Amino acid sequence: MSFHRSNPTTFLVYGEEEILGYVIYTTGGHIISIAVDPHHRRKGIGTQLIGEALRNATGEFTWVEVRESNTGAQAFYEKLGFRKKGVIPGYYWTEDAYVMVR
Repeated sequence: MSFHRSNPTTFLVYGEEEILGYVIYTTGGHIISIAVDPHHRRKGIGTQLIGEALRNATGEFTWVEVRESNTGAQAFYEKLGFRKKGVIPGYYWTEDAYVMVR
């Protein structure tokens, strides 16, 4: 089953003729995945996608798992008001994940 089939209203795509980015989240506030084309990063696309997720999620808080080594993603989420709240050992097989919550 694809993410789009399981989350059709919470799978957002940025771009018209080509896909420049996407976010997948649950209505409860879990950001499952986000990606922006490397050539289009730092143009506000990720911020807009997360903004839509935040506006549409109905949970008390929003959370995401981030690789411990992905300091760029951690800084991105911190800029958007997320804070590290815990660690999931081995979440990415050989690497831990931070749980970041807003």
